[in-house]
Amino acid sequence: MSLAIMNEVRGEDYAQAVMLDMEYDPAPPVNGGTPEKTKPSVYQMMLSMYDKDAQPLIDSLENR
Repeated sequence: MSLAIMNEVRGEDYAQAVMLDMEYDPAPPVNGGTPEKTKPSVYQMMLSMYDKDAQPLIDSLENR
């Protein structure tokens, strides 16, 4: 239900980004949850976010 609310309030791209981040692949209301089912623009946005924010943190933790 929360995905339906996100979809209504923030739009399908936002809901797809959340689903991809959670690796959540349910039945509709929003198609997504895997790279194959996510719009390429949303997928690229998520990759960019992780490359910019999360990957440096992961690298620093691995180098301890």
